[in-house]
Amino acid sequence: MLSKNDIQILCGMFEENNHVLKREIRDEMHALIVSSESKVIHRIELVKEEIIDGIIDILDRDVYPRLDGHDQDIAQLKLATGIA
Repeated sequence: MLSKNDIQILCGMFEENNHVLKREIRDEMHALIVSSESKVIHRIELVKEEIIDGIIDILDRDVYPRLDGHDQDIAQLKLATGIA
């Protein structure tokens, strides 16, 4: 049978081991969070670039040609009405 002193020693060892495990778990969780945060930030940057590229494509393909066409129409109207 264990003596009272042996039980106290075991309790101390368990408490110390518990603190070490808590610290290791905390450090591991922190590392995982930092890694995940870095991955999320990188993905956000990629998505932001994709959105900007998409907007530029829409402008180049659809908006700017229409504006050029409208500019030509306005110039013709000005000539026809003598405003130019």
